[in-house]
Amino acid sequence: RGHLVVFYKKWSSMKRCPLLGKKVGLFCKKSVYANLLLDNPENEAVLEITLIGPTLEFTSATIIAITGGDFQPTINGEPAPMYTALYMNKGDVLKFGSARTGTVSYTHFRAHETAANLVCRLLLE
Repeated sequence: RGHLVVFYKKWSSMKRCPLLGKKVGLFCKKSVYANLLLDNPENEAVLEITLIGPTLEFTSATIIAITGGDFQPTINGEPAPMYTALYMNKGDVLKFGSARTGTVSYTHFRAHETAANLVCRLLLE
């Protein structure tokens, strides 16, 4: 099905963000907006998806936000909205398709719920 590139990172200070008035990561608008939705620190880690997305099964309840390119996300087979807080229950499946718009999508997890706990796992198809 093509390449799947997924990694978890904290973005570093790279350029001035107009939303914060200081230097932050390259994709600051998307990250700042999602982190505000989730009440996260402004530079919290993010799951970055490139070109084709994964399927994730949640192992505990949490709140997420999806930003960036539209990878046709679904939750339990139903279309998932982007740029909003989404409540995920244990056992929910978040699936991404290929990029409809953009080349990179970001999934943000509520920080204080993920610091010491794994909240989802990658399902291999």
